[in-house]
Amino acid sequence: STKTCLNIIIADKNSLLVKNLAEMFKQDDRFDVRATATDGELFLKLVEEFFDVGIIGWKIPFSDGHRVLTNLRERGSSIRVVVYSGAD
Repeated sequence: STKTCLNIIIADKNSLLVKNLAEMFKQDDRFDVRATATDGELFLKLVEEFFDVGIIGWKIPFSDGHRVLTNLRERGSSIRVVVYSGAD
């Protein structure tokens, strides 16, 4: 049987956090971390490739979580996005 895995892109301003999240997902064969980014603009550029899930911090440089989500909605993107924040 062929396993399908979710193609993931991770973006956060903290490169150490991005690296550690990527390492965590790489240990699980259900996921394939295909790209990482440290700002919202790069995330939006890279997400034009094929990704199933994006994981982003709410406060990221150049295009914050709100702008990223608005941009994806305007494009009609089908990517699922998990947004996390350390803020209340």
